[in-house]
Formats: sequence, structure tokens, C-alpha cells
Amino acid sequence: LLDGTGTQLPLLHSNERPEDFIRKNIFVEASATKKNVYAGEPFLVTYKLYTALNSQARVSKQPAFTGCSILELLADKDPHDETVKGKQFHVFTMRKIQVTPLQEGTLLLGEAAVETVVQLVNFNSGNVENFSATLTSKALEVEVKVLPALNKPIGFSGLVGNFNIAANVDSNNVPVGENVVLHIKVKGNGNIAGIRSPVVQWPQGTEHFDGSDTQYVDVENYPVNGYANFDIPFIGTSEGTVTIPSILFSYFDASLQTYKTINTEPLAVTFTKAISHDEQMKDVVTEDITNKKYLWIVGAIALTVITAL
Repeated sequence: LLDGTGTQLPLLHSNERPEDFIRKNIFVEASATKKNVYAGEPFLVTYKLYTALNSQARVSKQPAFTGCSILELLADKDPHDETVKGKQFHVFTMRKIQVTPLQEGTLLLGEAAVETVVQLVNFNSGNVENFSATLTSKALEVEVKVLPALNKPIGFSGLVGNFNIAANVDSNNVPVGENVVLHIKVKGNGNIAGIRSPVVQWPQGTEHFDGSDTQYVDVENYPVNGYANFDIPFIGTSEGTVTIPSILFSYFDASLQTYKTINTEPLAVTFTKAISHDEQMKDVVTEDITNKKYLWIVGAIALTVITAL
């Protein structure tokens, strides 16, 4: 981890155990941004290595996570200095993880272990020797509360965070039978992977089909921001104007400890007379693709050859 060039090696006294000496100067720490959360409420867990010695280290055990979903965030590439109890340490971020508990109760977060090798000068022999130790972070416990039953919206999917929603269509004037796509976008911060397609109350005179969805998550920052797009194709089955009602979307705002229901604006779509086959074909350019069209090329080639001779 550290270069150690031009650095004096620490001295291990005869009454000191190498492992105790290493543990006083190197340790692994796990921290969580919250100790009490609601089921479905994301929080950040960070694993860091603190070292005041030149050392070689490798992660020998990754933490295990059960009863939750996780999203790996980008860890800081460069170490920083931090003072702990009057001693300066180089701090390396091993992992940053957004954790979303799936059920109420006590959530246990796994331990991380690092195997480190340190060079020390043996006081008795005066020789430089390598000593190793395995350092483990303390296990974390987070209490997960059940979401309130009071005022829970009908159809609530369990999403916790802070979001907004918008919708639009490709065109507001479409011939009967022609495809048009309803685009729904939900964006905000929280458990982006938990966003489900909102329910659309399709008006009479329309027919919809299976849609597609895409997601984007910014893994560089916490709280995690992102969005989910839902694209649903549909057609009109008769002429006239229809209105897609407001699309409702509910989530739980943990900071305010309350449920919120947001909605889109209604969308009016006018279906015009269907385009006939003849109308579709009148603008199609047809070409004579028989060999007759290209007979002049043969004559041109022959003339070129004769001229060359």
C-alpha cells in the first residue's frame, strides 16, 4: 500500500508481540450512515483500512450480506490522511455499498478481513523481519422497522426514497391502427432498482402491448440518484380523442416519515382516419429493376473497349 522509500522501519521491542504491535497501528473499520431504518430504506455502508505503518495488504474475506439487496458504489481511488486518537493514519476505502433491507428486524452486516505483512526491526537480533496479521472489522447491526400501516396507499410497492414522475406520448395526432408510445419516467434517489412500472388506466378505444424498461443509476455518489424509463406501445381502435388519465405513483419518504403519491398530467391523444393501403403506397417510388434498364451499360463497355483498341 505504501512505498516506504526513505522511511525508518519501526522497532519491535523484546516485550512486544508482533501481532499486538500491528493491531495498534493498522485496523479495519466498517461504518453505516444509519443504525435505524425502515424496510426498503437504502443506507450506505463503507469498509476502510487504516494504517500507520508501511505494509502490504490484501483483502482475505469479503463481507456477506443477507436479508437485503446491495448496490456497489465506486470507492475513492486515492487514500487520505486521518487522525485517530492523536495518531495519523493513511485511510484506504475498500468498499462502498448501498444496502436496502428487505424485511424488518435486526440486519447483520458481514465482516471484512485484511491480511497484512509488515517489516519490523527485531530489537533482540537487530534483523529486519516480516510479520503478518489478519485484521477484521467489527460486525454491524442495523435495526429495520416495518413501514407504517396508517395511510399506506393502495398498490404501494414498498419503494422508499424521494421521487418525481413525468409522462408524454410520441404524438398527439395518430391515425387509427398506427403505433404510438407512452413514455413514463420516474427519477429521484432511493432504491432505483425497486421502481416498478406504474399502473396506467387505459381509456376505451385503445389497445396497449408489452412495453420495455431501462434504468440508470449514478454509482459515484450517495445518496444514489437515477431514473427508470417505461415505454409502452399502444394503438387507437376508433377515430376520436381519448385522454390517458393521470398516472399515480406512491413512495414512502423516510425523512418525513410519510407516504406520498405523485402523478402525471393527463394526456390527450386524437386518433384520425386510418391510412388506406393506396395512400401508403402512393408515395413509394417504384423502379424498373429488370435487365433492360442496364443494357446501355453493356454498349458503353463495348464502345470503350473498341476505342481503346
